[in-house]
Amino acid sequence: MPFTPNYAEYIYLKGRRVLIVDDNETNRYILRETIRAFGCRPAEVSSGADAAPEYTYVAAELVRAGHAWVGVSAQYIGVEGGSGSVEVDAGPSGLAAKDPDRYAKMSHPGDAYCYDMFAAIASGLPGGPLADLAVARTLAVGESQSAMALTTYVNSFAAAHNVFDGFLIHSRAVAGLPFGAVGAPADTNRAFSGGPMAIPDVGAPVFIVQTETDLLTNFRFFLARQRDSECPVSYTHLTLPTIYSV
Repeated sequence: MPFTPNYAEYIYLKGRRVLIVDDNETNRYILRETIRAFGCRPAEVSSGADAAPEYTYVAAELVRAGHAWVGVSAQYIGVEGGSGSVEVDAGPSGLAAKDPDRYAKMSHPGDAYCYDMFAAIASGLPGGPLADLAVARTLAVGESQSAMALTTYVNSFAAAHNVFDGFLIHSRAVAGLPFGAVGAPADTNRAFSGGPMAIPDVGAPVFIVQTETDLLTNFRFFLARQRDSECPVSYTHLTLPTIYSV
């Protein structure tokens, strides 16, 4: 049954501006129409900002169990700034613009290097920032655009680098993020329009978690689905009901 809000109860929301941040255009459409029903004025953005969405999902368990979490700003647009798929005035973009005192001297060489950067940072953790901890396993996690980059990393580099003990790829598209050019961001549109990118056996567990809208919308993940492997160190996937968030 369609949801029909009692608008009198939500009169205080009328005219308020609401920013919608989501990389899935179906999610943005549903949120936009729902928010308009309450009298709000929605603005949308597929975030071009450096952020840690996956941490918000797993933070409670990480803290409860005492695990260490490290955020890696490996992608060009997160460091140098740039626009999302929908233009909106959502504040400064890029780490240098957000905190110039700390990041103004930082320079990203381009997404052609992001995969090696990701592995190099991870391999340096046990003897660097985590030197005082006994690191038993290192797991790589990426969501949305970072999941597309992690898909490419697992497909092309993981076995050779042999840095990570497992991978969680959350909400990827049919293809992976392309290698990108020197001094520039990768073209994320190619992750949606490219051919299916398979996950090979890389000698470590690979879990792919998808929402329902990741299967049939512009993400087109249904074309890239693979059979779960019976090997304990290979590929499996889960599909979850879509969770919409503002």
